[in-house]
Amino acid sequence: MVQETIKIVKKINEKFIDDDMYSEYSLSVTTNGYCCFVTFLGIDIWSSEDDERKFIDDENRYEDLSLFLERQIQKKINDILSIYRKQEQNFVLVYDKGQI
Repeated sequence: MVQETIKIVKKINEKFIDDDMYSEYSLSVTTNGYCCFVTFLGIDIWSSEDDERKFIDDENRYEDLSLFLERQIQKKINDILSIYRKQEQNFVLVYDKGQI
């Protein structure tokens, strides 16, 4: 499972990170010898121990790991953007009230 995960993560990183300057934003794979973890921005987004992928009953398999990871990346980016927008709104409100 680890080797397969490494290949998938490598493809995703090549797809989204085409410059070494942005390597800090790439996915990484780690293992504790028992299970495998995929991390994005220091956050575990998938674990072989706690696999949250959708199970496709009629095909008796989990959804594709690369699609799941790309969706998780997008969720984390959306979460970060949401926090940023809230902070930006708070700044505008404070600025409009002349508190700066």
